[in-house]
Amino acid sequence: MSDTVPGNLIYVGPSKDGTNPRPVLWDDPETGKRTSNYELVSIEVPIENVRGKESSYNLDASGFQFITHPTAEQEFTDPDKIKKEYYAESGAFIKKVTGANRVIVFNHSM
Repeated sequence: MSDTVPGNLIYVGPSKDGTNPRPVLWDDPETGKRTSNYELVSIEVPIENVRGKESSYNLDASGFQFITHPTAEQEFTDPDKIKKEYYAESGAFIKKVTGANRVIVFNHSM
């Protein structure tokens, strides 16, 4: 079995007008759609299975790293509890690992 598979990742492409890409965060009253000055671009890239090689990646060299950390939150079903407790726990953990003075946890997907 190969350690890589092809996968499509979606990127923000160049802006249509040469300015910085920016979304419009409200619906156009005529079309009802949100607009932007850029197109999304799908690029096929190799996706590597790094199981067993997690320690080869670190934040400074790779932009991410794998860290095992048990959490007090086990259910992840209550959005208010997640925001109140898990965000605080996650922020404290990220500060400890990275040495950051401030961490802003701003979103999660359920």
